[in-house]
Amino acid sequence: MYKKLFGEIGKLLAVSSVLALAIAGPANAGGKLRILTWDGYADKDWVAQFEKDNNATVEVVFAGSNDEMWAKIQGSQGKDFDIFATAAAGMQRYYEAGLLQPIDLSKIPNHAGQLPQFQDLSKIAGAVHDGKTYLIPYAFSPMTLIYDPAKVNPAPTSWSVMWDPQYKGKVLLYDDGESAFATAAILNGVQTPFHLTDQQFKDAMPKLVDLKHNSASFYTFVQDSVQLAQNNDAPIIFGAYADQQIKALAAGGLNYKQAYPKEGVIAWVDTWAVTSGAKGDSYDLALKWINFVISKKIAAELTEKSGYANSVTSTDTIPAGTKIFWMQPDEDPTKRTDLWNQVKATP
Repeated sequence: MYKKLFGEIGKLLAVSSVLALAIAGPANAGGKLRILTWDGYADKDWVAQFEKDNNATVEVVFAGSNDEMWAKIQGSQGKDFDIFATAAAGMQRYYEAGLLQPIDLSKIPNHAGQLPQFQDLSKIAGAVHDGKTYLIPYAFSPMTLIYDPAKVNPAPTSWSVMWDPQYKGKVLLYDDGESAFATAAILNGVQTPFHLTDQQFKDAMPKLVDLKHNSASFYTFVQDSVQLAQNNDAPIIFGAYADQQIKALAAGGLNYKQAYPKEGVIAWVDTWAVTSGAKGDSYDLALKWINFVISKKIAAELTEKSGYANSVTSTDTIPAGTKIFWMQPDEDPTKRTDLWNQVKATP
């Protein structure tokens, strides 16, 4: 009797389980995608749309620094995340550590609609190795001269304005040795500002010490520069974030414009890469995510929401004819950091 009763109960439970699955659908039927990126690069509305379109689950973790991103990817040997985004110039160490895998471009049809400067991926630092693609451009920005038109007139045309004695103690500088030495080198006429010789470093040091003496303060993030500009007389700002920075300054009640020096501007480009840990459905979802965020709609929303120039829709961010020095892996990042710290410590 008990055997028969338990048998009937078992049948009912089995039927109930099937009905529950039919109603709820299979868990994570479309798979799971794990993303590591910067704030603003995986908007919650985009994630919700992607999950709906692909019947998938997306987990997003935002990194606060390049060091944190490296630690998370390298620490798990790429197994904790399927895809991440960071500057192309910094991707070389991930490739050398075996933490990236090739991207099947045939599954990224929206690449064909990216801006002309991003069509030849071999021109993007570290994007192509042995004929295989590892990076897809997403957002980019030049580093420009930002100035207060009420206090700087006429508009500056050269990086040398940051050294002008009349702005002593009034220049906000980006706290970064890589771009600082590159800018000094460009002003010295160097055409390879990310691969400096010992002599070129030697030539740049006194120039940067002089610049330090003109500084009001140093900033790291966009909002830092806004707060410093609000609290200091700072008619000149080294604009590491260009359009986004102008937008943030305006939101803070400040009227600044930007100029593109005749010597040329440094420009960074952030790219998406697939980790060596992405397998099966996760790898396919990673490619679908890249294709999704470089669609015209999402790319335009990126610019609208964050102020970053995107790699798809046409923008006037960099005027025609501007000389651009796309950021490349440095000859020695540690050396640049150490020397930059020496510059800042010089009385």
